[in-house]
Amino acid sequence: GSICEIIHTATLLHDDVIDNSLLRRKNKTANALWWNRKCILTGDFLLARGLRELVKINITPLYLVFSSTIEDLVRGEILDMNSHKNLFLSEKEYYQIIQYKTASLFNCSVKSASILASSENQIANIETFGYNLGQLFQIRDDFIDYFCESIDSGKARFSDLKNFTMTLPLIKLVSKANKDELNFLSNIMNVNSISDNDCNSIIEMMNNYHVGEEIISIIYNLINDLKKILDSFPKSNVKDEILRLTEELIISN
Repeated sequence: GSICEIIHTATLLHDDVIDNSLLRRKNKTANALWWNRKCILTGDFLLARGLRELVKINITPLYLVFSSTIEDLVRGEILDMNSHKNLFLSEKEYYQIIQYKTASLFNCSVKSASILASSENQIANIETFGYNLGQLFQIRDDFIDYFCESIDSGKARFSDLKNFTMTLPLIKLVSKANKDELNFLSNIMNVNSISDNDCNSIIEMMNNYHVGEEIISIIYNLINDLKKILDSFPKSNVKDEILRLTEELIISN
């Protein structure tokens, strides 16, 4: 778990530099405080330290899990960068990006734990749980970026949109928009910066098409899928705690 978190922290440092994010969880990001070069090198250092700690465990299957995960994280970041300003990014492409960029790390955490616990008989359920939990986390985060105020979410509102990052709310809107609305969205994707007025116009369009409600429904479905997977495991305090944490991801409509 600690190795996963070291790698996770490294990816956050790199992500904030790539996205030019200045706020995370209501605090200034490292690159806002100490500039990009130090953050990139610190992220590299943490990746190296995580792998060094992994070698100490000396369990070969874990090497494959963690090396594949780091490869997926980089692949996801590249695909994400290539999708910027691509107004017609498909849902299939979006889910591929978040599987690499986010869900792979969640899967790494639960799969490596199952290897250490010698739970090979449950490996398929465990992997599905990890990927679904990662998708849930990312979709929830994408929802928050559009529909929650910064003071509540701890991140700058509309940061994905202002970075021209295509996430599920905008993809859903594009699939429903009429010709004039598509022209408006296309023009926005071709400017150097997106104004708050434009962001508010997009939110109004999303509300008209009930995009927020649709995303919440997806979140609820993923939570229910996670609960079904948990039902396949014996009752325990750990299972109850995971269930409680999963239910905390519910967003009220």
